[in-house]
Amino acid sequence: MGLNVSGGLIPIILALYQFHRVQQEAILIVTAVVGLISYFLVTIIPGIAIVTKTSKFWLITIVAVLSAMALVGDGVNRYDVSVAFAGGVLGTTIGADLLHLKDVRPEIAATPLSIGGAFLG
Repeated sequence: MGLNVSGGLIPIILALYQFHRVQQEAILIVTAVVGLISYFLVTIIPGIAIVTKTSKFWLITIVAVLSAMALVGDGVNRYDVSVAFAGGVLGTTIGADLLHLKDVRPEIAATPLSIGGAFLG
């Protein structure tokens, strides 16, 4: 199992950086909402991958944006984009990837499991 640099590590670092810039509580709430939604919207291919279809990916994105706008969109200091990004990245990583590792069983995977990587199969 690995962590893809451009699709996993860098977005996670940028999302964690947002904790120093914007409302931490809002990021945690959006992370929880997106994590819950993404947990149920992914498809598990045992031993191979965790897949989110394109139509479901957009639903997760819309949930992150609307949640952030509802929590932070005050019209003056709009940090909702940063909150949506951070909550979306962390929520998807936790809900779709980390909570489903037991279902993929990377120890029997035909190819190395990569968090933040694209599945081409």
